[in-house]
This record gives sequence, structure tokens and C-alpha cells, in this order.
Amino acid sequence: MVGYSRLIGVDEAGTIARQKAHRAELIDPKIAEHSGRVVKTTGDGLLVEFASAVDAVLCAVEIQRAMGPREAKVPEDRRIAYRVGINLGEIVIDGEDILGDGVNVAARLEGLAEPGGIRISDVVFKNVKGKLDLGFADLGPQKVKNIAEAVPTYRVLIDPADIGKFVAAKRRRPTSPRWAAGAVAAVLVLASGGLAIWRPWELGMEPASREETALPLPDKPSIAVLPFDNLSGDPKQEYLSDGITESLITRLARQPDMFVIARNSSFTYKGKAVKVQQIGRDLGVRYVLEGSVQKAGERIRITAQLVEAATGEHLWADSYDRQLNDLFAVQDEIARKVAVELAVKLTVGEVARSDVQATDNVEAYDLWLRGVEAYRKFKKETNVQAGELFEKAIALDPQYARAIGYLGWVRLNEWRFWWGEDRDRSFRQAEELARRAIAIDEDSIVGHNLLSRIYSFTQRHEPAIAQGHRTVAIEPSSANGYASLAWTMVLAGRPEDGLVFIGKALRLSPYPPVWYRNVEVNISYLTGRYEAAIASARKLLDRTRVGAMARGTWKLSIASYVELGREAEAGAEAKKYLENDPDFSVQEFADVLPRAFGYMDQSSQDRFIDALRTAGLPE
Repeated sequence: MVGYSRLIGVDEAGTIARQKAHRAELIDPKIAEHSGRVVKTTGDGLLVEFASAVDAVLCAVEIQRAMGPREAKVPEDRRIAYRVGINLGEIVIDGEDILGDGVNVAARLEGLAEPGGIRISDVVFKNVKGKLDLGFADLGPQKVKNIAEAVPTYRVLIDPADIGKFVAAKRRRPTSPRWAAGAVAAVLVLASGGLAIWRPWELGMEPASREETALPLPDKPSIAVLPFDNLSGDPKQEYLSDGITESLITRLARQPDMFVIARNSSFTYKGKAVKVQQIGRDLGVRYVLEGSVQKAGERIRITAQLVEAATGEHLWADSYDRQLNDLFAVQDEIARKVAVELAVKLTVGEVARSDVQATDNVEAYDLWLRGVEAYRKFKKETNVQAGELFEKAIALDPQYARAIGYLGWVRLNEWRFWWGEDRDRSFRQAEELARRAIAIDEDSIVGHNLLSRIYSFTQRHEPAIAQGHRTVAIEPSSANGYASLAWTMVLAGRPEDGLVFIGKALRLSPYPPVWYRNVEVNISYLTGRYEAAIASARKLLDRTRVGAMARGTWKLSIASYVELGREAEAGAEAKKYLENDPDFSVQEFADVLPRAFGYMDQSSQDRFIDALRTAGLPE
């Protein structure tokens, strides 16, 4: 949305009402009509995935053509306008999310678009030319942030009078715009004056004032570590700069006297230019650490700077030009200097590298980083790839506890998702690897967290809870640790005890993964906090309505409306649910409920099923 903050300031109520109407009456129906999938929404951005470039372009054109008449009677200074960027390319599937350079290029293209306009990449243009009654203008290669090569771009001419028209590019040097992004399917990024079209790489927020914070500051030094920029010129080295960032987050998160924002939230700022004042406001932190990584042969150059978020003042900055095998020492030194600047007393043994890398072998560390990159794609084939990389790392360093623990998670995934030929063997290996990691390093948070989940799956709830507590004791700023412990409490039949832990997870990660919200919805529903369950479910469903987790959350939301006596709203939600899951049957769901929602007692299961019937879902 173009100029969202200005429009909200001029006419908050009117802007919000119109944006909701545009979404409900125009944008969502058009996305559905062209078989699109809304991946995520937040702030003033939305990310949509399409099966084809043709569908993506048609959807965007129809939305933009309709917006003029819809806003025609609104004073010009209050009109809502959108920008759209579309790319076709490789994406990374991360649960319900999609990531990668394909998405990044789409985001950058959106930033290049004029208000009411559409920018597309050359690969999209080649896929749609001759197939659509549109005109196009060749804008030539555009140099965009964090994309190594200039991106050839085109403007879609949406005026019907321009059908068949083609404007050739002028000879000029590539420009340096504000943004860019891409995908395996066609990815459309739409920005608006508040329409909530999700862009994880660009939240589109205005700088915050020093007096204003979205979240209260903790009572201890608080910091967000932003993704370090990869300056190597090789996108394949991105995993190294990301890995160094994560290692610094983990080092600092282990300090009991610090409050450290989780990786998944700080990484929402990857590849975009946002002022530190705004980041401090968004995340509720006083300090920001940022930097860059450049690897050349066997040498690595790392720069780092610590900034006070409220003022933008640089408190400390340094650069390190070292041999690659000095990498761990450099990371330790950066963490140490940050702690000194924040007047934080470090734990015994200074930064205590145990379980942060748990190896002094740089080659093994590199294999582990690449294994984590593959693991996070969360597919059967990449799970296999991750396992092979972790095994190679362990072969180089048999005492590499972190790699051993991650290999255990690979084996557990084989069991959970039927990705292995011998599930029982995979489960046994997962537990053996968890215990092996802990035996090598008693502070292995990967090992303790894995063992906690294994205990839960085998109904050993008290040991599971104990392992969860051990995880967050080792790393007091572990958002994943707190969210996992909250879920462990749910599985143990103690949802009330999970409330405080999911609350801590969400504060440490203001932009949480989808599964945090699912845990929050379950806890709220099971503890009778039905309004909270509906609110949390809405946050999840605004990001995705695809997959078992989203469907389960949606059903809990419907049941919550019934419990509150709001049966009309429950019925309306039930109708929307059936559009996404037309074959749903209450009776069939009741048959699988003990397995899918086995953590509920029988009384809760019965109430759940009765509520779905009351909402009008078919028997």
C-alpha cells in the first residue's frame, strides 16, 4: 500500500474500512479465481503463490484495473493505491512459508513499481507474452539490493488502449531502486496503503519516534541481531553469513542477564533497508547488532556494529580480517565486546562455546551450516540431504554434539512423517543420538529439546517437561525452547502451565513461526479463553489457510465461537472452512480425533465435536 502511514494519519477509520472492503470484495476473490494461495500477510504487504505466471499477471491486472473505479469518489489525497511485483523462480518451502531468491526478486520488483502499477521479471514476461491481451514496456536491467546481477524488468501496461503495445528499453545505466524478489511457482507481491499483503523481507513500516515503542522494553539489556550481509558476491555463500548471525544470536541468548530476539523474528528484516529506530520499536529492544561477512579463499572479513535503536547512535564498531580457521574466535570476540558495551557479566568461561558450535573444526562447521540450510526446507529429499551433511560433519569431529543432535531430529522426522523405510529404527536412533549429544555436552540444547519431544511422544510427560525446563535454563532467550515447552505442557494435559511459556516465546519472537500461534490457540481453547483463541487463530489464518495445522486451528476457532454463544459467526466461519476443505465430515473427524487431538481429555473432545456440529459442519 502506497503511503500507508500517511493515510492512517489522515483518516484512520476510513482507510481501515476501505482496505478491509477491498480485501474482502476484490483481492481475495480474485486470488481465489486465479487459483492463488495467500502465503502470508502482515502490516501493509501480502505474498501470494500461483501455479503459473499467467494466473499471477491476470490476477494483478484485474485488481489494479478495478481499484481506480473503487477509489474514484475518495479525495485524491486519501486514495488507496497498490504496487505489485511478480517473479517466477526457485523458492524454498519452509512449513507453510515460501522463501528464497525467487521471493526476494518479487519483493524488489514491487518496490520498483509505481502506484497502481505492476512490475514483472524477464522470466515472467517470456512466459506471458503472446498469451495475454496486454501491453508491456521494457525497462531494462535494474540493479537491486542483495541481488548479485541486475534484474531485467518490464512494466505491464494495464490500460486496455495499450493492448499489443510494446515499448522498447532506452539505453541507460541500471538504476539503484529501493527493493526486489521471486519463486518455483509464480509469486505476486502486492503492497498497499495498509492492505496487509505479506512481505517478510519488507514490512513497509515508518520509522518510530524515540518515545514510542510497540512493545515494552524488558528490564534487562535487550538486543536484536540482524542478518549479517553477504558481501562475497556469491549467493551460495549466504548460508555462511546466516550461520554466523545465528551463532552470535545463540551466544548472546545464553546470557541470563540479556534479552535476545529470536532468529525467526530478526531474520524478517533480511535484505531490506529499515531504520534501526523502527526495528527497535517493532521488536521492543534497546540495541541492534548488524554487520557483514565476506569470504575470499581461506580468508574471511567480518564487520560488526552495535547501535542504540532509539537514537541510531553507534556504540561500538570493528572489523576482523582473519584466516577462516579463526572464525570461532572472531565470533567469541564480537559477543564479548557486545556484552561489555551493554555492561553484562558473561557466564563462566566467557561466552562458553559449548553447543554454540561445539567444534573447532571449520570444515565440520561448514558442513553443519549447509545441513541446517537443507533441514529447514522441511521436505523428504532435503531431510535426507541434511542427514548426509550432518553425518559428514560428525565423521570429521565425532564429538560434534550439535551435529549429532541435529542428526537426531532428522531421524525423528523420518519417524514422524513416514520419510524412512524403518520407522521404528529411526525413532530408536533419534533417542540414541539425543542421549549421545547430551553425554558429550551436558548443555546441548538441541539434544535436550529433542529428548523432551521424544519423551512426549512416548507418554513420558514428566521427564519431557524436565528436559524442556533444562533447555530454557541453558538458553534463557530461546523462543523455540519456550514454545516447545508450552506444547510439552499441552501434551501432558497441563495447558494452564503452558500459558506463561507461550507468552515468553511470543515476546522473544514478535514475528513468530506459524506453529507458535497453533500452540497459543490450543492453549487458549483448552483453558476456556475462547476470545483469545479466536484472536490467535485469526493471526495464523491471515498468514495461511493451507495444511493440517491451519485446518486444525480453524476448527478450534469455529468451536470457540460456539462456546461463546456466537453461533452465527461460527456458521459463517464453517462455510469458509468448507470452501477450503469441501470433503470434511464431522463423523470422520470424530473417528481420528483421539489420534489428532489425543492430548484432549474425553470431555474436551466431545465438546469439540458437538461445537462443530452446532456450527453447521456436515455430518
